[in-house]
Amino acid sequence: MQENGNLWNAPERSLSDIYWSLLGRWRFFLLVALVAALALGSLTFYTEYKALRDPEMIEKQESDYRTALEDYEKQKTNIEKRLKNLEDERARLEEYSETAIMLFADQYNIHEHMASYYVNTNYEIAPELFFQNPNYTSVITNSYRAAVNRLDLDRAISGGGDTKLTCQNPVTDDSLRIVTTSVDASNGILNFTVYADTEERMNQIVSAIQQVLNNQETLLNQVIGDHTLEVLSQEDRITINTAFGRVQTAFAKKSESVDSGIKSNKKELKALEAPTNETPSFKKLIINVLKWVALGGVGGLMAVALFLVFQIIIQDKVLSAGELRIRYHCPVLGGFCFQDGEMKLDCRILNKLGMPHMDAGDEALELIAANVRYYMKDAEKVLLIGTDQEERLAELKKVLEPRLKGVELQMGGNINLNPAAVAALQGVTAIICVERYNKSAHKAIRQEMQLLRAFGDRNIGFILTNGK
Repeated sequence: MQENGNLWNAPERSLSDIYWSLLGRWRFFLLVALVAALALGSLTFYTEYKALRDPEMIEKQESDYRTALEDYEKQKTNIEKRLKNLEDERARLEEYSETAIMLFADQYNIHEHMASYYVNTNYEIAPELFFQNPNYTSVITNSYRAAVNRLDLDRAISGGGDTKLTCQNPVTDDSLRIVTTSVDASNGILNFTVYADTEERMNQIVSAIQQVLNNQETLLNQVIGDHTLEVLSQEDRITINTAFGRVQTAFAKKSESVDSGIKSNKKELKALEAPTNETPSFKKLIINVLKWVALGGVGGLMAVALFLVFQIIIQDKVLSAGELRIRYHCPVLGGFCFQDGEMKLDCRILNKLGMPHMDAGDEALELIAANVRYYMKDAEKVLLIGTDQEERLAELKKVLEPRLKGVELQMGGNINLNPAAVAALQGVTAIICVERYNKSAHKAIRQEMQLLRAFGDRNIGFILTNGK
């Protein structure tokens, strides 16, 4: 055996060894999973069947379900209505964002036209007359104003080719208008102001207003009375009007609010869950039993896996042939199974753990014998010791002797427990340690290695055994 100064410092466990060792206990996994599945399935069946035979509880659950369903439908309808209104509003705002000239205008570069008109009815008061002629100045002035207010501004600007643009204010509760009018009706004064984002658009609107005034003048002269509409003043200028900035800011906030409302209502609608009808039925009984059977099986597998991993770490037992080689720097001469008829799955798992041919006893023994002859070199005597049971050591000696002719094969035992086994170390030229897979603890093997070191390090390797 080679010197190992870190004999007492065990290396970390190989995840591969842990995985295959867990898989090697598949029978225990299946047993626990089956027990857990049957336990939860039986409990669920008992509970569901008991409820199925209670008509009063069934009636109550059906009533509760109908009430919950009505509440759900009402909430869903309300949310869908709110969502529909918000989506319609968003569509309206999106249309305005592309067509409203108030949103295009630069508040620091607004084109403005101001005009004042005088309605001259030639009315005079005759002091000598007791009865005066009617004064139609107020009526005519207000009629001009009403005509301007009725003007379709969108049609007016469409004459310039901007068929999709609108002069309407996209913010419903804002007072800004493209055309504003005022009158001093009793004195026949009519004022109007036009705002626009460009000079061309301003001229289009002013032309439309003048056309309305001309048409209205002709009509009112015929219907009400003779008069003339005289221009008092007209002025065009470029000015600052922060009201347009106010509209644009309010429009942006309104758009954000609508988008936020749509998002929150969609989230609320998605989170709204339809009530589940918990009324017992035979179909539900079967489904619930199967569900809990599956959950019990999965839960049992997870629980036993956690338990076995914890057990593997705490107990620190031999998991693989590679683990023996790495920890103790000694070769593994082979593996032998004391149980005939290993399943193919078990043999595949053992092969992954470095123990080939365990499914074929003769082949495994021939491999062990060949390795023993190679490593024993000129030795004539070989002693079998180890933490495995003595009767298993005796059986292993019995089956190996015919394959090791010319070699004196002796049986010692567990040198950690048996004084006779310690005494058998005297005079023996080669030693083989027999350890049992998943049974021999590394603590005992380290103690065994320490004692062998005191006798001269004559260990030529390990044999790893398995089976009952």
